[in-house]
Amino acid sequence: MHKYNNSSRGSAHYYIIGGIFMLIGKKIVPSSKENIMIMESVNKARKELDMAYKNFDNVSDTDLVDCYIYEVQSIQKKYEYLLKQAKKLNFI
Repeated sequence: MHKYNNSSRGSAHYYIIGGIFMLIGKKIVPSSKENIMIMESVNKARKELDMAYKNFDNVSDTDLVDCYIYEVQSIQKKYEYLLKQAKKLNFI
């Protein structure tokens, strides 16, 4: 069994069981290439969002504040889209 974990902020963990099924939370779903790619994309977007929030929190230059506001909003939209895709596949 291989464990794939994303950030420590309570995001979903998923496991590949024998290469055939994935265990996501308490759901078992087929382990297809598409399913793995969606979960990895969700995990990556979550990490990007965490980093964008950290950058926003640590900046003082007004031009950079605007930059990070747009970055956070952009990544939030991507993250929301990926979560919708995961929901369509009954991951969430």
